[in-house]
Amino acid sequence: GYPGKEITIARRKGQNWWVATLNNNDASVGTVDFSFLTPGKKYKATVYTDGGEEVKTKTHVLVSTKKVTAKDKWDFPMKPRGGVAIFITPVE
Repeated sequence: GYPGKEITIARRKGQNWWVATLNNNDASVGTVDFSFLTPGKKYKATVYTDGGEEVKTKTHVLVSTKKVTAKDKWDFPMKPRGGVAIFITPVE
């Protein structure tokens, strides 16, 4: 992260991970590098992003799932004062 601009944090419990990227008052693109995951292992990522008005829920949070490995690096467009949360669990 960078003070006053953005931060990315990751927390693990067992084999599951939570990753969050938050930004400041400006729209930006956040990058998450998944190199902290175990190499050679496959994971399922549930991604929570700022969906805006096109998401017809009270929170306007878009939820999607993707496969991820330690080799991946993803970019996320973030709205002002927005962010991304990702729940990662191993695929057996």
